Amino acid sequence: MNLRPPGLKKRFNFFALGKTGLTLIVFLLIDIYWIFTTRDYVEASKLEPYTHHIMASMARAQSQLTAARNHYFEFYLSKDSLARDSAAEHIANFEQLLNSVRRMAKDSEQIRRLQDITVLLNDSLKKASLPDGYQPGQLNGNQLHIVIPELRYLKMLDDSIVAFHSREKEILQGRLEIFTRTFHRAMAVSILVLLTNLFLIFFFAWQVRRKILERQNANEELARRKESYKVILENIPSAVALAVPHTGEITYVNQTFRRQFGILLPNEARSILEKLRINSSAPTNGDYEEKATEHCYEIENEKRYCFLYKGIPINISGEKLILHTLLDITPRKLYEKELKKSREKLQDTLAAKDRFISILSHDIRSPLSSVIGFADLLVEETDHPYAKTIYETAQNLISLLNNVLQWSKVESGTMPFHPEEVEVHPMVEKVYSVYQSVASEKGILLSNQVEDDVKWTADPYMLETVIRNLVSNAMKFTSKDDSITISARKNYGFLEIHVKDTGAGIPPEKLSTLFSLPQNNENSRHTGNKGLGLLLCKELVKRHGGTISVESNLKKGTIFKVSLPEISKISPAAY
Repeated sequence: MNLRPPGLKKRFNFFALGKTGLTLIVFLLIDIYWIFTTRDYVEASKLEPYTHHIMASMARAQSQLTAARNHYFEFYLSKDSLARDSAAEHIANFEQLLNSVRRMAKDSEQIRRLQDITVLLNDSLKKASLPDGYQPGQLNGNQLHIVIPELRYLKMLDDSIVAFHSREKEILQGRLEIFTRTFHRAMAVSILVLLTNLFLIFFFAWQVRRKILERQNANEELARRKESYKVILENIPSAVALAVPHTGEITYVNQTFRRQFGILLPNEARSILEKLRINSSAPTNGDYEEKATEHCYEIENEKRYCFLYKGIPINISGEKLILHTLLDITPRKLYEKELKKSREKLQDTLAAKDRFISILSHDIRSPLSSVIGFADLLVEETDHPYAKTIYETAQNLISLLNNVLQWSKVESGTMPFHPEEVEVHPMVEKVYSVYQSVASEKGILLSNQVEDDVKWTADPYMLETVIRNLVSNAMKFTSKDDSITISARKNYGFLEIHVKDTGAGIPPEKLSTLFSLPQNNENSRHTGNKGLGLLLCKELVKRHGGTISVESNLKKGTIFKVSLPEISKISPAAY
């Protein structure tokens, strides 16, 4: 027995776990995507100042290169040595700017090419001189570029810087687009992560609150149930005690237990259980029997108390206990004892009654046999109507005594039951032979319509008694020109015997009491030994597991129907 309320049961909800796990996985994927997006944005934001710095440095380098070229032109046009020194200074500045750009763009092939050209330019400057016979203004700018290598190198540097500047401008534009795109994506994902995290916080807060409320409701339900159980245990008529397994410590006894055994504290109940030979510390391992057991003990004044005991393992909020229940059956045991005495007295009375009836029947049968014999002689010699009356009355009295003896045996259960195969047609002829002379005198026709091959398994003595009583009953209430017909047939595993007469019939209000003991001695069809005879027929048919019924119409006749099942279908209790 588990007294834990449903709210406290340990249930593993796979559906709820799957929903929570799926939510966490989605949020985790969103966070991972946000991390990578933010990383791209950070990388793009780092590249932007470097790109601008490279572009600015290259613009300054180009201005230095332009200034150097102008000074070279001035040197070659005016033969001013200061102009050559200024050009060299600008070239040095140009070389420093290239070095700084190369540190920021280490893999730039264009920067390395510019540096290689600068090296050639420096080597050329060290050897720079005017051509022999050269006069200022002799050559124009294009011719100077062809004749003077330093100017040619400067021209190459200038073209390379223009190309580098154009390419870097395209790279910068692409990086700006990447930066803008990643910035927008990072902002969108950041907002999404913020919203999902807020949702996750609210979701788990709602889950925690729901669990807390469920726990509170379960605790309240548990408290209500405990109170309900306590009220029930306090008011049930059985004595109840709760014990801890293995130790046997009694933690609770109800009001009935305290009142019945006169104790106040639960720990006093253990000695009571020991007196009843009940182990209060038995483990809760399912060894308890399903059936309750009886335990009795006597107190000092020799009064004996008996209880119906049952121990049940229970679980109250995870705490394993043993529920000991004791129902006081002392009044019932006393009643059973008195009932046993009454049953024994009744059996003695029934046995005395059977002996009395047997002796009485024997004592009456002997003089009746003499009366029947003398009455038969008188009928043969004198044919006096009184002699016939004496003879018939004595015969009826003998039949009544036989019925009384048989009914007494049936009621006491001492009548033997020995079924065997019976031929029904000869049995009916045997019964008819007893009543043939009387039927002839009364002008009654006896008809045996049973087929010769009808056989059935039954107790022959009982079956003959049933047929004889039914024929005897019909003989009493039929008159001249009436008939009595017996038929029998097998029908779906049953033997059906019909005893039909064309006599006076039975009033409808009498049919319901026909097979019960007669209550009076009415001078009608219901007089004589008819009542006991039909009652005996009912009991003998019932002993075979069959049924007997009657149908009757006033002034048209009566039919008694007996139905006997196969012997294999008879309940063993019938034997």
